[in-house]
Amino acid sequence: MKVAYFEELLNLVPNGGMAVWANRLTYYLNKNGIKADKYSFSDVESFIPDSIKKYPNFREVFIYPYLGNKLLSKIENNYDLIHLVSPHTLALHRSKKPVVITVQYLISRQVLMLGKYLPSKYRLFFNPLSYNIFLKSEIMGMKKADLITVQRVDYKKYLMEKMNIPEEKIKIVKYGIDHNKFSPSNNGKYDENIVLYVGRGSLPKGFDTLVKAARNIKGKIIAVASQIPSFLQQEINELDNFEVIPRIEQSEIPNLYKKASIFVMPSLTESSPLVTMEAMACGLPVVCTREGSGEHIDDGVNGFIIPFKAENELTERVNYLLENKNTAREFGDYNRDKVERELNLNHIGSQFKELYETLV
Repeated sequence: MKVAYFEELLNLVPNGGMAVWANRLTYYLNKNGIKADKYSFSDVESFIPDSIKKYPNFREVFIYPYLGNKLLSKIENNYDLIHLVSPHTLALHRSKKPVVITVQYLISRQVLMLGKYLPSKYRLFFNPLSYNIFLKSEIMGMKKADLITVQRVDYKKYLMEKMNIPEEKIKIVKYGIDHNKFSPSNNGKYDENIVLYVGRGSLPKGFDTLVKAARNIKGKIIAVASQIPSFLQQEINELDNFEVIPRIEQSEIPNLYKKASIFVMPSLTESSPLVTMEAMACGLPVVCTREGSGEHIDDGVNGFIIPFKAENELTERVNYLLENKNTAREFGDYNRDKVERELNLNHIGSQFKELYETLV
């Protein structure tokens, strides 16, 4: 079987979560009998510069449909199945081959979520008009797919209720982690009091909540973060327990998890961030919002779930784990076991392989 896997920003944003997952899944498929080739919109010859292709939200509605139709028309006859990560790519194209869409994020859902919690100036974008534009574009692609996979029950409900996608067309398949590459450290990290964050330093990621909480957190915060707004960077500059690492090689990420004591992800909207699962695989307890991988966390069992923009709760939960080493260790052990049982790459990859085989 030959599969064309589309990660639209694979070569433009190579360290993003979606690009990382594209590399992991296609690596597994190629090792296990399925020829999987990766494609990105940087592979398409067009008049559109890469800077525009990377521009969030605008690109999905106005760029993806055009580039998707152009690239799919050119290469789909060479494959048995097409796997996309954005419904917008299929909006203008009627594929001759079976199509799987893995929903990694939905802009229409982001508009609903962020319109509630971001400052009023952002509501010029996150409003009912933009919601309807994005929703209609997403529906155009979703309706043409043969199968849709999501990581969360919340997303399945959203597709059924907002887009009228039949339940039988939607499967829940989570991301997978190479649990050999991401593994716990044995160096007594729970005594280091290091709180780790990995992701963009943006308001939708809840980075402002972490910065506000930092003054009262009784440990050192290490944030692997880019795109930090200037006003947050100024606040960080006044803190003596906050270190920002703007860029890091993927090969160095596992060692960073191994040095940390706790992982935090206070996002306002997510699909299912890979970084949280990587931290779990490395035996870290997690403090997150329901959006920041709450589907993997049982509150009080393997981490804590906090409300959105709740810096006081974030401070309290983090300090509790820093002060209660045995509890932190128990949470971390539970997370490691959960990844080995349910979220390892072989387990998840085999699910995708089986879904492919049902369609081809």
